[in-house]
Amino acid sequence: MKRRPSRAGTGSWLAASGLLSLLVLAPLAALVFAAFRGSGDLWQHLIAFVLPVAIRDTLVLLAGVGLLAVTIGTCTAWLVTAYDFAGPISTSCIRWVRSRRLSARCSESTVHAI
Repeated sequence: MKRRPSRAGTGSWLAASGLLSLLVLAPLAALVFAAFRGSGDLWQHLIAFVLPVAIRDTLVLLAGVGLLAVTIGTCTAWLVTAYDFAGPISTSCIRWVRSRRLSARCSESTVHAI
């Protein structure tokens, strides 16, 4: 017969984890409170000076990451299709997958199971 794990000390661990989570969330709560309190001309300043720079930086970052992803993806796709990477693992795995027709077998077994 298996012994059940003891629950002794569970309450103290729960209290300690709750206290730690409150300590972690306190600065975030203070920021939210300060943001809602704000000052009268804060939003005008943000809209006039901060928001255009943030939007520009976001678009530049978006374009840069997209261009980099397209470049790396295109180059690696060309390398894979243009060259035959001879190696014992890659060649044998490709031949095994081609010979098995795994997708056809999986779909047939799924149809028959239903």
